[in-house]
Amino acid sequence: MIRVDVSDERWLRAMQKAVTSPVTPELREVKPLGRVYAVSSSSGEGTYLVVLQPLPDGRPLLSCNCPAGTHDRPCWHAALVWLTWSREAVEKASPGH
Repeated sequence: MIRVDVSDERWLRAMQKAVTSPVTPELREVKPLGRVYAVSSSSGEGTYLVVLQPLPDGRPLLSCNCPAGTHDRPCWHAALVWLTWSREAVEKASPGH
């Protein structure tokens, strides 16, 4: 499992790539253990699955089946899902939603 740690330079690089990526994660299903997203690879030649599991304290655990994610290292696929999930949470909390 990958923990979000914005003090980790690898996370910062992953988030930079996620922010500039034209890819949009696709929510596939919501399971008791988390939300499953499909994220296209940057080469466009495959799709990785990212599971986001919110913890009681509000922080998420992420897992991705890409080469980096399978070794519990930050990847841009997980960063993209985390950024998308965070944005959705802020939008839901905003007045008028």
